[in-house]
Amino acid sequence: MGFQQWRSYINGIFRSRSHMVFRFNTMDKMKKLNFCGWFVLGTIFSLNSLEAKIVFDGEKGLRLEGGFLSRFFGGFESDGEQAQALLEKAESELAENDFRGALSTYKKIAKRFPIEKVETSDGRKVYAAAEALYQSALVRERYSQWGKAFDALQQVVEKYPSYDFDKVIVAQSRIAAKLGAGARTKVFRFIPGFKNYGQALEFHQKIAENARGPEHAPVALMASADIARRDKKEVEAIDSLERLINLYPEDSLSEKAYFDLAVIHESMVKGPLYDQGATLKAVNFYEDYLILFEALAKAPRETDDDFAKRREAWKLRLQEAEKGLGRMRDMLARSKLEIGQFYHRHGHKFAPRSSVEKPAIQYYNEAITLAPDSDSARSATELLKEFEKTESQP
Repeated sequence: MGFQQWRSYINGIFRSRSHMVFRFNTMDKMKKLNFCGWFVLGTIFSLNSLEAKIVFDGEKGLRLEGGFLSRFFGGFESDGEQAQALLEKAESELAENDFRGALSTYKKIAKRFPIEKVETSDGRKVYAAAEALYQSALVRERYSQWGKAFDALQQVVEKYPSYDFDKVIVAQSRIAAKLGAGARTKVFRFIPGFKNYGQALEFHQKIAENARGPEHAPVALMASADIARRDKKEVEAIDSLERLINLYPEDSLSEKAYFDLAVIHESMVKGPLYDQGATLKAVNFYEDYLILFEALAKAPRETDDDFAKRREAWKLRLQEAEKGLGRMRDMLARSKLEIGQFYHRHGHKFAPRSSVEKPAIQYYNEAITLAPDSDSARSATELLKEFEKTESQP
């Protein structure tokens, strides 16, 4: 072929391509979409070999197996094989103390293989994502990323109930306890942040919801109450302790919960001139404590050493409960005395004296009955004598 023939041939190619581009540019939008769609489908079927199969699985959905494009949809290995390979890689990285690499690998497993099962290095057959979430939580705990670690464990609880539940709850409890003790969340793995007792309280409450049983929930409820009391959140503390005594009355912590409820309500008392609702509740809980725990019995699942320690603390609490009950009864008596004195000293300004003597005498008698050995009772007795002298006068 001569030079002129080559030149005319090349010019013809360019003219035909320019004509195709011109025709494509002049198409309307709908035709362009149709053209592109058929072009993509044609490319897929032309590249894919005859051995490719489109498989529908009830658990995994629609997927492509075999052929050229299968490398873009899961590779030549099955999903289970890929998950197993990644898990072994992550375990190897952990063994080499490459925590950053292991965390990255576990994140891939948790995201890509939610339903595939694998076998761990210690022979356990578990869901790949569950193992990845648990192990990634341990790595994040090492980095003091408490929130992310707890959230990963919570996903295991909610999505994979067949996973080792006790192991997950123990890890959650450990994280919540560290936060409650004042541990700081680290930013970028080395910059210490602020203490977060509120988050620790939320974590303990979540643990109590997860582990609705006598093994973990009572401890979580007591811990949440302690944190709430430290943070001056009496209402939250009362709620946790009341749940403990109502749901787990046989637990060893129930005894301390009754005492703590009485102490918290006593701390909410403002004085004899204010509403005595908190005083009455404190009296009730102190009385319940002294009646229910007059003698201490060993609780189920309580070891001998734990019972011995609790017995020593119980002796002190028993003495404090008797003193607290006396204080609260005296407070009620003082309140009755104040009301009686108001009727006695100022009632005649609003009503005839004869009509206010009866309620005044009633309140004085109630003050004497509530705390007969108190100063309030002695004052009420003296005031009653004043009424007697007044009545005896002509």
